[in-house]
Amino acid sequence: MKLTVNNFYESKILTRILLIVLVKPLFFCEIGWLDRLYDYISPVIAMLLIIVSIVSMPIPKSRIWIIMFYGAMFFTTVFSGGSIYEYMKSNFASLVLCLMFDIWLTKSPETLIDGFSILELLVYANFITVLLFPKGMYQTDLYSANWLLGYKNYQIRTILPIICMALIRSYWKWGKIAFRAWMLLACSACTFVLVDSATALVGYTLFLVLLMLYHSKEKTIPPIINLTNGIIVSAVILIGIVFFNIQTFMSFLIENILGKSLTFSGRLPVWKMSILYFLKKPILGYGYLSGDEYEQMYNSILWAAHPHNYILYILLTGGLLLGIITIIGYWMANQNINRNIKSIYGKIVLFTLCCFLIMGITEAITATVLLYPMLVLGMNIDKVAALGYPERRKVTLRIRKGLARI
Repeated sequence: MKLTVNNFYESKILTRILLIVLVKPLFFCEIGWLDRLYDYISPVIAMLLIIVSIVSMPIPKSRIWIIMFYGAMFFTTVFSGGSIYEYMKSNFASLVLCLMFDIWLTKSPETLIDGFSILELLVYANFITVLLFPKGMYQTDLYSANWLLGYKNYQIRTILPIICMALIRSYWKWGKIAFRAWMLLACSACTFVLVDSATALVGYTLFLVLLMLYHSKEKTIPPIINLTNGIIVSAVILIGIVFFNIQTFMSFLIENILGKSLTFSGRLPVWKMSILYFLKKPILGYGYLSGDEYEQMYNSILWAAHPHNYILYILLTGGLLLGIITIIGYWMANQNINRNIKSIYGKIVLFTLCCFLIMGITEAITATVLLYPMLVLGMNIDKVAALGYPERRKVTLRIRKGLARI
């Protein structure tokens, strides 16, 4: 078949190949030759998608934001003497996925939604590794218990976006949460329980509660539930914990339910130190730093490979420059989601991003390539909303001589 511009975007096989390559299970990083192969292939795909994004006109606002976000992170890394190699290695896949979402959502959203289903296999494969190796599949320098999708707190960062796209696909094809999507939801819940990740359980429980309350196309979401308030709440909670010890009022939940100390397993001194480091370089931050460089930064108080807070991670990486660009991205997504909030698709993406923000209170949301593609999805959710969804089929059961309509 002759490859044209149109069937390039509409090829489900090509889309699935790109997704399989870009969403690399963390276990593959432990296999030297496979990790190197991914490192070689990713830049090639990145250059291809960058060229496609340049020639794909017109250039939407979301693509401009992508360039600003990753460009600002690169600039602060160079200016502040950060690790350019680590920046490129860690951000190529995320950048390419953002461009891929941006282009495919404009040219052929159906192909992206259908093609993304290939990643559901990762959720089930990871669950199998959790069942087979309950105490961990392998060890790393950082953690003793890891599985296919990495350490227990990392897994939801890959699984939740896959669930988001699976639900969108389910409503697009069947107009409801179909059996396949229910299976994915159940498998994910079992995974988070078995690996005993407090962060994942909090984030996933919030996602499920919102989904169950508002999954009906007729249910209206209260205006207070939006991305802007999500950022404000996560920032206020961080400030309240660090400066006002508000966690003492939630001691039962934190200690008895989540099994954490009131210092959030040592995160509190890390947050305080991160704020002090930010105040030293508030404009441009320190650039992209590796885990070893963060370890050296925090060595005087406690071992940590990152700030364990999403907002502080952004501010340390790129200062107020990257912080403002990040807020602009969430504002853009919030505006488009609000305009399409009557669509179930807008609700699902809103729930996904809000849960990331809540989990970001105690995690830096590193080790994920799918967060910012979800943000780009929010910026372009009108393209998905335009697809609509079929009405739920009515199933007729014959009971003796009468009819029961479901």
